[in-house]
Amino acid sequence: MNIVPKWLTKLLGGDTSPVQPPVVYDSVWEAVRGFVHDPRWEVELLAERDDWFKIKFDKVVGELIRDPEEEWFHVRFRVPFTEEQKNAELALYEWWSNYSARQTVFRWDIDLINQEYTADGFALFADQFDQVECIRALFNSAKLLTEETNQIVVGRHHDYEINGKRNNPSVALALWEWFEGPLAPVGTKIEHSGYREHSYWMGSAVGAVSQEQWFYYALIRFGAGDYMKYMQQDDERRLMLYKMHLDIQRRYPRIRNFVALTPNPVNNGSQETSLPIVVSSGSSPAPIFERCFKDLYNVLIDYTEWFNYDFTPETAPWFDHSVKKPQSGYIRTPASESPRMDLPKAPKN
Repeated sequence: MNIVPKWLTKLLGGDTSPVQPPVVYDSVWEAVRGFVHDPRWEVELLAERDDWFKIKFDKVVGELIRDPEEEWFHVRFRVPFTEEQKNAELALYEWWSNYSARQTVFRWDIDLINQEYTADGFALFADQFDQVECIRALFNSAKLLTEETNQIVVGRHHDYEINGKRNNPSVALALWEWFEGPLAPVGTKIEHSGYREHSYWMGSAVGAVSQEQWFYYALIRFGAGDYMKYMQQDDERRLMLYKMHLDIQRRYPRIRNFVALTPNPVNNGSQETSLPIVVSSGSSPAPIFERCFKDLYNVLIDYTEWFNYDFTPETAPWFDHSVKKPQSGYIRTPASESPRMDLPKAPKN
C-alpha cells in the first residue's frame, strides 16, 4: 500500500497521475470557435461577426478578435472612463499608465470615441499544449478589472518543460531557465537575481524577466531612465510624455510601451517596453520564448537609437549588426544606471 502523501509524491517528481492529451486545433479561429461552442465552458454568446465574437465567460465580458495573420489569440476587454478621467486629460493618461503598470498581461490603450480603456491580451497559437487554456487564462486575469479577487480557471496541473526538464511550475521560472541555458542568445549573462525578478545583460542592454500574479504568464521588460527628468516638470510636459509613448506603442502589435507614474522618485517617469508571454500548462515553451523575445527585440531595434552604438560583435554576438544605422549626437543613460522596474503589482487572489 502506498502511504506517501500525493503532494509529496508530486514534489519528489514521482507523480503518476494521467496527463491529459494536448488540446490543439488546425487554426487560431478554429480554436476560438471550438471554445465558444463547447458546452463544457458555458460560454454565453452575446454577438458575432465572421472575425469577431463578443462573449461572457466566467462572469466576464470580452471580445475574441481574429488575427489577420492567424498566429495569435487576441482577446479584448473594456473599462469605461470614470467622470474624473472624462473631465481631466492628464488623469486619463495617468490611469492608462497605472493600468499598464499593474495589469501587466494586457496591452492598454485609450479609446476616446467610446470613452473607455481597452485591455488587449495575446497568446501565440503555435506550440501550446492546450490552446484553449490560453483564452481561459486571459479571462481569468480580466476578472481583476471588475473584482478584487479572481479564481483560477485553468484545470490542469501546471508544468513547463525547458532544457529537457519538466519541473518548472510557472512560465517565469521556465523563462529564467531558458535565459540561463544553452537556448538563450549567445552571450546572455545574468545581472541580478531576485525572488520575483531576474535581470540579464543582453548585448549592452539589461532586460528583466518577472514573475507576475499568475503562473501562466511572464513579462520580459526593458526599462530606461532617459525621460525621468521630464516627469519632474509641469503637467503639460508629463502629458506630452504619456502621449508620445502611447503613440510609440501603437506603431507595433502586441508590445507594451509606457512611462510609469510612481510615488518613488527613483523610478518615477522610467520608461518600460515589455511583452507578456502567455503559455498553457504542459507546454514545452522554448519556441514560444524565442519568437516572443525576437518580436520584442525587433521593436527595440526599430525605435531606439542606442542600439546603433551600444551593440558590438563582442557584447552581442547574436545580434544582426547589419541593421545598425549611422546616427550622431545621441547620448543615453548607461543600462547599468537605468532604474529597475519594480512597479506595484495587481492584487493577488
